[in-house]
Amino acid sequence: MVPKADARSVIPYFFEETPPPDASPPDAQGILFIGNFRHPPNVDAAEWLIQTIWPEIRRHCPAATLRVVGSGIPASIRQRSDAEAGIDISGWLPDEALAAAYRSCRVAVVPLRFGAGIKHKVVAALAVGRPVVTTRVGMQGLACLNDSVCVADNDMEFAMMAAQLLTDDAYWLLQAGTGLEAIRSRFTADIMASAFDELEPLRIG
Repeated sequence: MVPKADARSVIPYFFEETPPPDASPPDAQGILFIGNFRHPPNVDAAEWLIQTIWPEIRRHCPAATLRVVGSGIPASIRQRSDAEAGIDISGWLPDEALAAAYRSCRVAVVPLRFGAGIKHKVVAALAVGRPVVTTRVGMQGLACLNDSVCVADNDMEFAMMAAQLLTDDAYWLLQAGTGLEAIRSRFTADIMASAFDELEPLRIG
């Protein structure tokens, strides 16, 4: 550590294009969770979501559906796919199908309880105009988006935030619009280029 060093950080994501805000929410009450399930925090998140959070969401929103998408999904989670309970475990999807999954859902959830690093899935969901419910762990490194995301660390509060986004169109439009505007104001190619230009004078060697 160098106490007087000029240390700065740049979040390494940008989007060439973002869609216009939706005029209305999707009709279906779909929730989406995406992750690489070779990464233990995503396995724990899916288990917490399915076992504890999801039953509470369904109690308030009986028509809600949950789709879990990603590579390396273990058998313990795959076997939880249950049409009657509204749970679809889809596995890995190619880029086009993944984009369609985002567009067809109403809410993206990122229920991480441990782990490190910046969570791309939070940024990716906001960039397609989908509100996000996550935890404080899910927001690590994304303080610039604190006002654009719903954050809850206990199962009941998490479920209630998701349920409100599923049922309250005005709230959904507010959160979707706020998130999309946050991406447009912070995660464009021009903003990323400017951030790296500012770092150039600090380059060593």
